[in-house]
Amino acid sequence: MKVKAPPPEPRAATAGLVKGSSRIEAIDLARGWASLIMIQGHAFHAWTNPAAKATRAYGWTRLLGTLPLPAFLLLAGMSLLWRMRSAERKGEDLDHVRRLVCRRGLSVVAWGYALSLLSAWMDGYESLWQVLRADVLHVIGLSLALLGALGISARGGRNRLPKVAAWAALLTLMLCPVFSAWLRGRPAIYPWALLVRLFVEWGDPRQMPLIPLLAWCAIGVLLGEAMWRRRAREAGRDLDVLRIGVDRKALVCVLMLSLVGAALAEFGTKALRSYFGGPLTRAHPAVVFNAIELACRATILASVAALSAWILPQRLRSGLRRFGRHSLLAYALHIPLCYGRIAAPWRGKLTMLEAACGVVLLVSVCAALIVAREALPERNRGSDRSRSAEKTPPPRAR
Repeated sequence: MKVKAPPPEPRAATAGLVKGSSRIEAIDLARGWASLIMIQGHAFHAWTNPAAKATRAYGWTRLLGTLPLPAFLLLAGMSLLWRMRSAERKGEDLDHVRRLVCRRGLSVVAWGYALSLLSAWMDGYESLWQVLRADVLHVIGLSLALLGALGISARGGRNRLPKVAAWAALLTLMLCPVFSAWLRGRPAIYPWALLVRLFVEWGDPRQMPLIPLLAWCAIGVLLGEAMWRRRAREAGRDLDVLRIGVDRKALVCVLMLSLVGAALAEFGTKALRSYFGGPLTRAHPAVVFNAIELACRATILASVAALSAWILPQRLRSGLRRFGRHSLLAYALHIPLCYGRIAAPWRGKLTMLEAACGVVLLVSVCAALIVAREALPERNRGSDRSRSAEKTPPPRAR
């Protein structure tokens, strides 16, 4: 009589899938949603006329426009943590991983300077401050390089990166009003101000310095650690966890906690502003609570985006993941069409409805270019395979 073998344990059956998964759908989806919100925020801000900017609909676009920057930094921190944990599971050399992470972060900084140079070439050179400004790509790249250099080490222990991230979040939030108040009102001295502005605000509130924005990336590392541990526990019971990266119950809990945290941080911001008075700047003590509030809002966006993996159809989900994988390309493509000289005929002249139609068109153009960008490596790989097949001699007939 043939005896049936017992079914394998769920965790053992899925362990290889967990180890082999390279990208996390939840992070790609969140980046995709953040990219769309970023595009609409810049487009409505640049294209609408003064009458449209007085409407409530425009106010909602500005509220949404505050989410992408903290969301991108938060997701960068999560990706950094998951990259390190994946390397540990595969037995990679963590010192080599640290070098790769630092190189990747510095390359993002280089892309930021390259886009600034391109903008100066397309729209006219104004000054060296325009080319060497601290922008979103600079702070993302520097955050990754700094946390990777300090937190990833073969001799540092398993919890080194989360500990470094916790200290980085605390110190940058506490030091931001101190440094900003100290530099406020001081003349921006060339060339030191060009370097200092990468790390702290000096003379221009539009800059995006490492302090306090590093805190959002560090909070992403801590959130990524919690999600990684949850994934390790639930991967054997729910196959969706392998595909998406987290389970629905954890996402709902994170969403609820983020809503409560955002409400408390907003209350703290208003209380400190009322006590100390004055406008909310990076030199104001209330900036600490404001940064925490924006981190909670970014977590809300990331949680809702990840939950959409269970709701959206496959085709739409795939498109959002493409946007997430190529968020840097989407950023580089849409900025000149919103603020550059090429957008001069319609900049500041459209109604809300006209601008909304323009946003749909701009997203479609970005999507088409992203699809074309993805098709190029596939064609190159196909041609390489065909050339290697031509070089391989046919087998001899016996």
